[in-house]
Amino acid sequence: MGQLPENPEESKFKSLPTRVFTALVLASVALVSFFGGSITFALFCVVLVAFLLFELGDMYAPAFPPWRKVVFVFFGCAIVTGSMVSVLYSEPNNTQLNVFVIAFIFGAGILLGYNVTMASYGTGVLLAVQGHFMTYLGDSLQFLLVVLMIVGTDAGGYFVGKMIGGPKLIPSISPNKTWSGTIGGWVLAIIILCGYFYIWGDEFPTMYLILYALSISIFSQLGDLSISMLKRRLGVKNSSNLLPGHGGFLDRFDGFIGAGILIFFLTMTNFHPNFG
Repeated sequence: MGQLPENPEESKFKSLPTRVFTALVLASVALVSFFGGSITFALFCVVLVAFLLFELGDMYAPAFPPWRKVVFVFFGCAIVTGSMVSVLYSEPNNTQLNVFVIAFIFGAGILLGYNVTMASYGTGVLLAVQGHFMTYLGDSLQFLLVVLMIVGTDAGGYFVGKMIGGPKLIPSISPNKTWSGTIGGWVLAIIILCGYFYIWGDEFPTMYLILYALSISIFSQLGDLSISMLKRRLGVKNSSNLLPGHGGFLDRFDGFIGAGILIFFLTMTNFHPNFG
């Protein structure tokens, strides 16, 4: 006799325990680096960049010789290390420095034989990490709230999308994402911001802060969709299998990449939301 089909309600959350365990391990490492100070956090960022760029190169051009991928990762880690060190001793929105970051990693990708798309994704990774690092140095409270809003967007999208379902968002790019999950992510990000003000503040957040939370959530989802689009184009399900329940580092940190790029350019324009 054939095996009975799984209970659809159970199968919806079949991978949840593994996802939660992996997320807790990552969160623990990130918290240690956060409370360890700027140098420890910078080291965490460099290691993360190494994983992200290697997965990107391996996924995009698996036939390339290993040395080419290693050189791309080395260039990325070197430039993000140099830029973070410079930020420690200069203004976070140093325009010349950040233009150099963009031009250098993009040019390195092209010189190593990757096409414009690959070089652009690599550049986006470095800009995102730079954006988060500048936020961490400028206002650690803002950084924590941004992280919580990104995680809230992901969690809201996952649970609301699984429980409610409904019309798909962009099935040609990401067949599992729904409009209900997308809106759920927005709502939870705003709730997190309002919850902070309710517990630690003495007034409701201003409209521009609510719009800021919504923007973080939207760009986080755009980061998710952009990585999904790349994987769809390359015919791969996950960027790697390094993180059980999540796939690879690009799969797990795609939302941080999208939101980080937004934060980078907001910092460049001297936009500093006040959460104090």
